[in-house]
Amino acid sequence: PATASSRTTERLEAGQRVASESTESDRPGDERPLLDERRKTARQAASFQYAARRQELVAAAGRVFFEKGFNATSINDIAKEAGVDRTSVYYYAGSKIELFEQTVGDVMTANTVRAEEIARSDAPASQKLEMTIVELMQSYERDYPILYAYVREDLSKLEVSEKWIKKMQTARRRYDNALMKIIRSGVEEGIFRADLPVREVTYGVIGMTSWSYRWFKPGGSMSGARSEEHTSELQSHHD
Repeated sequence: PATASSRTTERLEAGQRVASESTESDRPGDERPLLDERRKTARQAASFQYAARRQELVAAAGRVFFEKGFNATSINDIAKEAGVDRTSVYYYAGSKIELFEQTVGDVMTANTVRAEEIARSDAPASQKLEMTIVELMQSYERDYPILYAYVREDLSKLEVSEKWIKKMQTARRRYDNALMKIIRSGVEEGIFRADLPVREVTYGVIGMTSWSYRWFKPGGSMSGARSEEHTSELQSHHD
């Protein structure tokens, strides 16, 4: 959107001042050491301004990843969406792979850790399930649309590092296991229906949230928090 691009342009001016205009190559080799050093220095300084501007670039990249898919997205596409030249993009990220891996990885790790914390809590299973779904949907909303760009991708076809793919597969298994633990405890407590297989219900919940990219948008008729309404079908009601 034009408004998002113009805001990002204004906030990324500092990056444009330190980065020279791009050349015909996708990444100017003679500028790489200088940009890498400046990026490293800025991160080590933990500059709030740098972090805020980088986050806006991440948001722009997320919109392009969601629209075009990761493999079809180029640095030029991200730069255009952000309203900056592509050399400025390299001031904030070494590559589109770095943008994707770090952003998705941080959010996935945080969501997994939170699900495990909820599963270990002393709350009733119904409340834990509700909290898990609501917090995941709030994450989709808060980090929109980068997580939706990820769930639509086939990991086996992504042009990313094998190490990162294995890390994400581990995170997903941990998340699945935490949710399965919650649902199993609900069955044992007599809160959830006992006639439904725990594993199938678990993947049904995960599928429900993952496929929300087809209808959910921040600012729409349903917020991330309202997703708790979808848990009602899993609960047994004793009148």
